[in-house]
Amino acid sequence: FAGDAMQHKAQIDAARAGDGYDYSACFEAIAHEVAGVDYAVVNLEVPTGGVPYMGYPCFSAPDEFPIALQKAGFDLFLTANNHCLDRYTRGARRTLHLLDSIGTDHVGTYISTESSERSHPLMVQVNGIRIAFLNYTYGTNGFSPTLPFVVNYIDSTKIKKDIHRAKALNAELIVACLHWGDEYQLLPNKRQKELADLLVNEGVQLVIGTHPHVIQPMELRYDPQGNPRALVVYSLGNFISNMKTRD
Repeated sequence: FAGDAMQHKAQIDAARAGDGYDYSACFEAIAHEVAGVDYAVVNLEVPTGGVPYMGYPCFSAPDEFPIALQKAGFDLFLTANNHCLDRYTRGARRTLHLLDSIGTDHVGTYISTESSERSHPLMVQVNGIRIAFLNYTYGTNGFSPTLPFVVNYIDSTKIKKDIHRAKALNAELIVACLHWGDEYQLLPNKRQKELADLLVNEGVQLVIGTHPHVIQPMELRYDPQGNPRALVVYSLGNFISNMKTRD
């Protein structure tokens, strides 16, 4: 798992190569590690909403960015985050079409209710192990999706329903990826802890957090017999960005 894949304006400018963009140098030092695992997951925290390409506060990255992430070895893109609607529903839909066109897995946003019901949780078979991926965000910076587009927002009732569906689909491993917490805070807040408890109690074995842009603690949860039950990662921090503060 890798954290937030961002695209600030300085990154876009630096990747400019003739009439296009080249991000290969960004991942040269880590591509062997990403490609060397059986299944790699990254939080795509920018839409590919088309020109004009923009950084903060309303992102729109060149198509070459997720393509470069895929070439570096990433298999699954998380799309439910607070920036997924930065270019409104049109940009979010365009992002999904691009990910589909390059043949990569994605989870968290959907072009319709039917697509959401069909594809969430995302079921993936890795080395014969059936894995269910769930993805939710706390919000979308005040933007709302235009129907029938669907964004998975954090909702306890929906999350429980989705976990039960994952079990019904015979998932051997359930992974919940939550876009949550407070930006730049080094410790999880009360809501994160409550949601982590809910997820683990419902049977999720991996809880992977993004959004704060800094690393927050990881913890193993144990069953009453003292056996490891779940891993909770409150925040992976940034994977690639132009944020300059030390944390």
